[in-house]
Amino acid sequence: MHSFTRSSRPSGQQEGLSELNNVLFIIHSYPPAGGSGMLRNFKFTKYLPGLGWKPFIVTIDPSYQGKQDGSLAGMIPIEASIHRTGLFQPIKALESQLRNLGSTRNGTGPVQGQSGMRNEAAGGVRNTRAYSILRRLREGFRTDGDYFGWIVPGIAAGEKTIRSHEISVIFSSSPPVSSHLIASYLKKRHGIPWVMDLRDPWVEAATGNRCLKAIHRLLEGRCVASSDRTVVNNDYVKILFEKKYGRNVLQKISVIMNGFDPEDFQGTPNEDGVAKRSEKTIFSHVGEFYEGKRTPICFLQAMANLLNRDVVPRERIEIRLIGAGEYADSNEFVDFMNNSPDLADVIVLKPRLPHGESIREMLNADVLLLFQNHEDLRYQIPAKLFEYARTNALIMAFCPEGATRQVVMAHELGMVVDPADIGEIETAILRALGSPHEERKRRNTEMYSRPAQAAQLAEILDSLTAGRGKGK
Repeated sequence: MHSFTRSSRPSGQQEGLSELNNVLFIIHSYPPAGGSGMLRNFKFTKYLPGLGWKPFIVTIDPSYQGKQDGSLAGMIPIEASIHRTGLFQPIKALESQLRNLGSTRNGTGPVQGQSGMRNEAAGGVRNTRAYSILRRLREGFRTDGDYFGWIVPGIAAGEKTIRSHEISVIFSSSPPVSSHLIASYLKKRHGIPWVMDLRDPWVEAATGNRCLKAIHRLLEGRCVASSDRTVVNNDYVKILFEKKYGRNVLQKISVIMNGFDPEDFQGTPNEDGVAKRSEKTIFSHVGEFYEGKRTPICFLQAMANLLNRDVVPRERIEIRLIGAGEYADSNEFVDFMNNSPDLADVIVLKPRLPHGESIREMLNADVLLLFQNHEDLRYQIPAKLFEYARTNALIMAFCPEGATRQVVMAHELGMVVDPADIGEIETAILRALGSPHEERKRRNTEMYSRPAQAAQLAEILDSLTAGRGKGK
């Protein structure tokens, strides 16, 4: 499946577009596909035209992706040309065939359990050797999900765009890392400068056995070597790359942090996030949890302790978990809640919301919660931290030593709490309840604005094309 579209959104000023340099974006999602990882690249494409760059976008059709946010579709810049492709998922297709085969041989379909979920194990398929091999392959390449099947369609779409337009620079962003493999091929074939953007570390986020890890290390090393510039989103990853590839790599490493778009906050109720709106103190977390790595259990346990001891009056508390995802139905969360009756009437679970509504939820909070509980997340900073910072609410970050802790402390964005120390968390909650509005203050967040970050990227693009001329 291939489609070529342009935004129908009216443009206030279109003259001069022919004078823009062209940059080819290889990115797996773009509106109306949703998700926080999509926003970084979406905002680049929004602001780059004003800085001399017209974005041509190769992306996967949103019908192949679970997260959707139709509210963003009308915000696609008129300058953006979008080529949406299909996605080949052979392992997933083979798994489906094996499930069907197992059901046929056993004379039954998947069994409905008491919870209403499909129990495919009852058909015996999961015990077959072939299914086990396929499952391990998918687990091993979980870093890229099912997106290795995008390489061929992505290359085809990239080739078509390059043949039709004078592309000056190729830009790819991961995860998924298949975007870099597409860009690497196109750079080698056409000699076009290539910027590789890592929203998360590559090898450090990979799963699987030693063999698969070795493959990821090999691919990462080759892409770092062949890219003309590698962009990371925090200093911890830059230092990590220096350790892995030596000091010479620093010449091609740039840091562009994640951020927020000021226009997303314009016209919202309580736009500056400072005014008090409720007698209750509202603790909010916006975004998904991941069992075993990013969970709210440490905070909820501390709050349950305080409520159980009557240290905190429950009528003053509201905890909002917004867009928690599958974690809200996980055994870990359900079992914890069943054993914590004190929390039942203070927690509000809300579904995943469109981005604009998520911003309003952040602005309505007194305390915004940020969880990076696991050591494996030390090189990552949740993108929502910077939108949190723009709200001027008190941020309570639960994280060990790492990139998130460094940014929160260095820029005085809020409190950093040890997720393993329940007593410390209780103290932090009491501090927040004692003076949540004194803690609120207008922050200088201009350095995190999307326009400023697009300007950083434009400088990189300009430097790679200096003296080459358009499309050279």
